[in-house]
Amino acid sequence: VQGAVNPDEFYVYKPALRSGHQAVLRRTLGSKAIRMVYDVEGGVRTEDVEPEMAHRFSITDAEAEDLARQAVTI
Repeated sequence: VQGAVNPDEFYVYKPALRSGHQAVLRRTLGSKAIRMVYDVEGGVRTEDVEPEMAHRFSITDAEAEDLARQAVTI
């Protein structure tokens, strides 16, 4: 469902990441009216997102930094 979901965005400063300091410079909350989940019968289906989940970031800053470390390694 291309364009149906706007993801959260995290901006990570690589020099701070390498030195072990907090590296997330900015984060932007995406719109999450629907989400895509695996269907038990195969494929993917969409479902509405509960309001309390829609207003939270999908991952923590620490998880964003860990993903950034992995991306730098690749």
